Amino acid sequence: MALLPISLSAQADNPDSLVRLLTAPSLAVRADAVVRLSLIPMAQLPASARPALISLLEREATGQVAYPDTTAAGDETWGEYIIDLTRTVVRFHDPTSVRGLSLIGIQTSRAAQEFVAGLGSQSLAALDEAWTTKRSARPSVLVTLGRMVAQQQMNGLSESDRQGVLKRIWAGVDSFPIALATAARAASFFVLVPVLRHIASSDSDPSVGAAVGRAVAELQPKLDAMPPANVASGLSDWLRALCLSAQGTRSIACTSLSGSLTSARGQITANQPGPARDTLTAFAAQVDAGFQQGVWSDGEHRLLAANARYLGFRLGSAIFLHGSGGTANPPTLALSTLAPAGTTAKYQDSPALAFASGNPWLAVGTWTSPRGLGSGTLSALGAAQVWLGLKNSDDIGTNFDLRVEAYKNGTLVTAGQTLCIQGITRNADLAKAVTVAFPALTATTFDGVTDVLSLKVLTRIGTTAGGAACGGHSTAVGLRLYFDAVSRNAQFAATF
Repeated sequence: MALLPISLSAQADNPDSLVRLLTAPSLAVRADAVVRLSLIPMAQLPASARPALISLLEREATGQVAYPDTTAAGDETWGEYIIDLTRTVVRFHDPTSVRGLSLIGIQTSRAAQEFVAGLGSQSLAALDEAWTTKRSARPSVLVTLGRMVAQQQMNGLSESDRQGVLKRIWAGVDSFPIALATAARAASFFVLVPVLRHIASSDSDPSVGAAVGRAVAELQPKLDAMPPANVASGLSDWLRALCLSAQGTRSIACTSLSGSLTSARGQITANQPGPARDTLTAFAAQVDAGFQQGVWSDGEHRLLAANARYLGFRLGSAIFLHGSGGTANPPTLALSTLAPAGTTAKYQDSPALAFASGNPWLAVGTWTSPRGLGSGTLSALGAAQVWLGLKNSDDIGTNFDLRVEAYKNGTLVTAGQTLCIQGITRNADLAKAVTVAFPALTATTFDGVTDVLSLKVLTRIGTTAGGAACGGHSTAVGLRLYFDAVSRNAQFAATF
């Protein structure tokens, strides 16, 4: 900053006289004194300089200084002056400066944020004051709190205070998305990825979407590389923070969810991925229900449910075909990560098939997930496995093609097919196991909250790769697909 004109000669001023000028009514005089004091080696500063500069910063932050020659915060000179004053005060590393730095200094530099964060619990009261009294300071408060968590092992932040810090950070999720993203990057809050991803894709301001998207791009690989036990621990931390001071229905929900998450963590530690995945699936479903009842906000819903489902897929990738409402052609077809438990297979029949008129693909059925089954980026689908039989024994000797299509919210993601399947019989005990492989797919993001995954199975009379009939009958009453039993656990794999 260029030296501001003052009536005193620079050569005539000594450090003591510069300190006295810090109380001058003129902004120009105070600003010039700050600049000159900042150029003096710390060892040569008079003892009075440190408390005077710290006091000045706090008085500026709280509006206790008169401005006869400026419009204060609306003046560019004042802004430059505060930057210089903050930089000079930070040099002292003095805990007594925390109030002034929290109220105004953290808005000017990362160094100020790092220093305040480094004081840990000592800074919380001042940061709370800044949050309450200065809306303009709130983004900087969020970032500083993120840096505080990042420095926890050095600043001695207690575990109880850490939970309070997480809750304070969450307070900015709706109003300050860029600051939230910056705090998440600073503290490696990888479990915030589902929340940040939603902000990045839905915010109407492209600059916000881009800034938050960069945080997602940085944090997603960290989330994917994190051991499942660490992901569960991170999710548990945020649940405890969200549940601080919970009352009524929310308190009851918090207690139940905490117990489920503790169970899942124990199952993960004991290397029981199946039970852990089932526990996490139930946890996510409970969060879904709580959201519908108004217990959880949209952001909390995404944080808790999407991470639980993501972690579930990290522990096991199988998705099973289920049916309800009867054994024969059940009216409700669904996808679930829960393995079938019944011993009697259900079955779904196709319409009548004929090679004539173009041999069209006809649907056997469409199995649809509940909202939020998938969480994260779907990068691959493993082969679908089903069991096939005939609707009528007269069709023995007919060959079939089978096609399986995967959809996100009704939009085709990928499809695979197996041609000229032979040896299918009417006897249910001799149902033929068939697999259909999926080709590579374009990575597709599922939000773990509202997105729906569905699997559509189709069939036709069997053909060669060129589309010609591959032998056998040219018509059939129908193909039968068996599923939803321990011995017929029709399924496919999804990699998120």
